[in-house]
Amino acid sequence: MWNRTSGNEVIVHRSSRVEAEQAISDLQKRGYEIIYPLTEQTSCGKTFSTDGYRPVFMGNTFSCKYVAKLRRIVN
Repeated sequence: MWNRTSGNEVIVHRSSRVEAEQAISDLQKRGYEIIYPLTEQTSCGKTFSTDGYRPVFMGNTFSCKYVAKLRRIVN
């Protein structure tokens, strides 16, 4: 759970949708507006183990994260 900042912009990354919505609502209370709405980003990959010198396929991995981008409202 972390936020990346760049000037007045904040990118929220969370693994849970509930946590992401809570982070967004907290930032909106502090004067931020949503630039990029909350979206689900999925990725999948493969896991390998080494058996001596050769890699052996162990299985597929699946991960999901929620991302939103907010900007501070400057008066």
